[in-house]
Amino acid sequence: MAEKLRLEWLDPNDLPDNPANWRRHGTAQANALKGVLTEVGWAGALLYNERTNRLIDGHLRKQVTKGEKVPVLIGDWSEEDEKKILLTLDPISSMAQHDQEALLSLLESVSFQDQAVNDLLEALANGERLPMPPLHDI
Repeated sequence: MAEKLRLEWLDPNDLPDNPANWRRHGTAQANALKGVLTEVGWAGALLYNERTNRLIDGHLRKQVTKGEKVPVLIGDWSEEDEKKILLTLDPISSMAQHDQEALLSLLESVSFQDQAVNDLLEALANGERLPMPPLHDI
């Protein structure tokens, strides 16, 4: 278990991808992420294991921000714990239920200039299941 975490701004090219990463990101997701980063900047960090020298979370954020430093939360986990984090981080988040009324209210209170972000938000507003990319996409 990591006892201490620290935040650093690093070059994403210095962060090796995790060979066990099982998530794949499509073009629509990459475009929406670029749009959000352009409009609001960083509101989170990549997650990196300094013991194994591998990225745990943030592979797409790393990919879309070439050429600039990115915020990285750095910890020290065993390889087994790294795999547990890699396996559960997004699935636990995706278990949350959403309140459609609260979502619509929030959507009415903000606007984005980026079309890819607006497409994502429109799909959410319509209760659509967000598309999953084919494995070969991005």
